[in-house]
Amino acid sequence: MNKREITKFRKSYVPWSFERFKLTSEVTLAISFDEKDEIRSRFNARWDPDEKVWWMKTGIAEEDFGYLNDLKALHCPRGTVFIDEVEKAIFDVESIGHKVYCANTEHQRVFDHYPSLQLTRVALSPDDEHSPVWCNEQDARKLWKTYMDDGYRRCYNTTPSSAQEIEEIR
Repeated sequence: MNKREITKFRKSYVPWSFERFKLTSEVTLAISFDEKDEIRSRFNARWDPDEKVWWMKTGIAEEDFGYLNDLKALHCPRGTVFIDEVEKAIFDVESIGHKVYCANTEHQRVFDHYPSLQLTRVALSPDDEHSPVWCNEQDARKLWKTYMDDGYRRCYNTTPSSAQEIEEIR
C-alpha cells in the first residue's frame, strides 16, 4: 500500500478484537515506509515481494496487539485459518452466501462470506459439514475465479431444479 492508500484505509478503519486477530496465523499490515523499521523490529514483520504487503505472525501479546490496533495497522487475515476458533467466532456473525454450480458435472460449491471477519467458508454442498475449507478473502477470490474458469456459474437457487435452469447456466 502506498501512503495515500494507507491514509484512506485508516480513515475508515474498524478496530479489531483480539479474538478476531487470533483467528489466523498471520495478518497483513497497513504500514508506511516511515513505520516499517519500528514494526519490523518490534513485531518481526516481513515484506512479501510477490503480494507487495507487510505481514506478521499473530502470536503476540494482547498489549502489543493494542498498539497495532491503535496505529490502525491491521489490514487482512492471512495464513492458516484456525478452524476451531473460527467456528466459535461465527456463532452470531452475519454471513453472505453465494452458490456456484457446474452444469457439466452437476457439482455445487457454497461460499459463505463473513465480512466482519474477512474470512470465507467454502463447502462442497449446502449440507457439507465435514470438509469445508476456510480461507481469507484474497484466497476465496482466487478460488472463486478458479471455479468460474472451470465452468461453474453463480446460481441463485440452491440447485438448479429443471433442465431449463441448467441450460440457462450453460
